[in-house]
Amino acid sequence: MGAVGGRRTLRDARNGRTMMGAVFTSVLAFVVAIGVLVAVHEFGHYWVARRLGFKVLRFSIGFGRPLAKWTGRSPDRTEYVLAAIPLGGYVKMLDSREGPVGPGDEGRAFQDRPPLARIAVLLAGPGFNFLFALAAFWLVFMQGVPGLKPVIGEVRCLPEHLEALWARLAPTWAWGLVTLGAAVFVERRRMRS
Repeated sequence: MGAVGGRRTLRDARNGRTMMGAVFTSVLAFVVAIGVLVAVHEFGHYWVARRLGFKVLRFSIGFGRPLAKWTGRSPDRTEYVLAAIPLGGYVKMLDSREGPVGPGDEGRAFQDRPPLARIAVLLAGPGFNFLFALAAFWLVFMQGVPGLKPVIGEVRCLPEHLEALWARLAPTWAWGLVTLGAAVFVERRRMRS
């Protein structure tokens, strides 16, 4: 296996590094892909909640220790968080069950909004993921997907000398397949009554 006298060769060491690089690249690609999906999903909840008049307190991508945190300039003072592990996220809205609601925010808490508005906020995350998938597929297929076409050849008409043979054998033989100009006949058994 490339080992000489029980020792690893330079080629084995290079293959080991290549293998570790491939594993690292795969794990990194997975984390980035999940992070993008989570961000799109949570943005769907956030965007619809803001449009329908909910007060959003926090928009977080990831969980664990925050890597970056900032407060928005809108009157709601939404806190935006980017956390260490981007495998989840959440949108925290104002909730009167957690504490008293200020006088300017009455009616903007999640449970104080109409049921259809709450349902719209809940369905917005999966809906945005669906729209993102449509957009991603559209973009990929507009760029093209490289691949080989399964082309065998073209189908041609039966040559004249075979047409006479076909007319004579038609009662007992059936036309089977024409590929690359060659005729293939399949025997048909007569039906017995």
